[in-house]
Amino acid sequence: MLTEWFRRNGKEYRKALVIGIGGGNDMFSASLVAAYLLDIGIETDVAGVLSPMAIHTFKGKIENPVNRIRGTVERFIHAPQPVRIPFVDGSAPKFFRHAGIRVGKFLDLSIRFGTEKLTRSMESLIETEGYDFIVAVDVGGDVLARGKEDPMLLTPLADFALLNVINRLPVDSVLVEIGLGTDGELRQDGMVEILAEIRRSGMLISEHRLRPDDPGTIAFRKLYKKVSAIRKGNTMGRLIQTMESDRDIPILHRHHSQIGGRSWNVHYESVIPSVYAGKVYVIDLKMLAESRSEMAFAFRNPLEQYVRMKRIAPEWATEIDLGFLFCDRDWTSPHRNGYSLHLLVPSVRIPYETRMEIIAHGIRNAEADFILITDDDMRSVSRRMPLGGYFHVAAGGFMVLSRRSDEREFAEEIAKQICEYGA
Repeated sequence: MLTEWFRRNGKEYRKALVIGIGGGNDMFSASLVAAYLLDIGIETDVAGVLSPMAIHTFKGKIENPVNRIRGTVERFIHAPQPVRIPFVDGSAPKFFRHAGIRVGKFLDLSIRFGTEKLTRSMESLIETEGYDFIVAVDVGGDVLARGKEDPMLLTPLADFALLNVINRLPVDSVLVEIGLGTDGELRQDGMVEILAEIRRSGMLISEHRLRPDDPGTIAFRKLYKKVSAIRKGNTMGRLIQTMESDRDIPILHRHHSQIGGRSWNVHYESVIPSVYAGKVYVIDLKMLAESRSEMAFAFRNPLEQYVRMKRIAPEWATEIDLGFLFCDRDWTSPHRNGYSLHLLVPSVRIPYETRMEIIAHGIRNAEADFILITDDDMRSVSRRMPLGGYFHVAAGGFMVLSRRSDEREFAEEIAKQICEYGA
């Protein structure tokens, strides 16, 4: 899988960290690379990325930028009234052992603290653990997206944050792209264009095909059976499908939106082309990070990343659409501990009537102290429902809404900060 990379570098690596950069089940899909590295004698640890939509605890302590998985790990929806939800990462050590993949340590990385803090924590981790090689693993291809040219992304925040961080670390690194198209977030034409780009630019180091009878693939199937009992996801099952088929695979991708107990589902039809079935692409990570620098930017906190990403590609959904951020934890200024901001910014790809219904429901049933919506959505929704009791402050393409008349000055400070993020 990485033979050509090793040949080009002319180095012998001792210890690797394999990171599933997209969150979700990418940690478990990273097993395909981990199994390969272990088989050729490289000591290997595995890491995943925590969802920025949730708060996690490790042995009862709130997440840090870098977290060791051992003991009890729990996940809670990040909201004024947190709700505990199932979390599969805590079972990673047990599941990998069941599959016969003898990984050393398991870690979860958090992007909630911004790229600078995560980078510093990773540098310390590298020094402590002695890693001399990092493999970023993405499943589906969203980290390859180019912005507005690829409008179907649903979960880009973790991928691009980790692309920025890994690119700055003081060890060799490479990207392994597996299962192109399995998450339904790239158009068929987009996949063709992206592969042409990475070949033409010299980013593509090598490509391979996974075989159903490979030891790593067999272990991956065992992992999938365990993981799917807790978290279904899409990519792991579809990746197995592609290894078993020589035909295009039609998929119906669901975009799920939820506020409290109310949810909306929008379905998109897509196809996984047979030409990519079971394919693995090894890509120069530093070259990719440079070519995707518009999206793989450094940020100080989740609010900055969210606002900047929405300005770059408003068609994209993100992991924290309709979620909540909390002052002093999720944005750095102004400081007013505990106040919450509802990100009421559904993707513009959601049909107009559904999007208006989502926004109206969020405003009527506001749980947060402040609400963030776009200028366009503000104009549209104000024609449909009265906004009595709310004041609003312009924020550079967004609006900050609130019923907290005693906190108008605070709302103005939030709006100023959002405007600075777009500067």
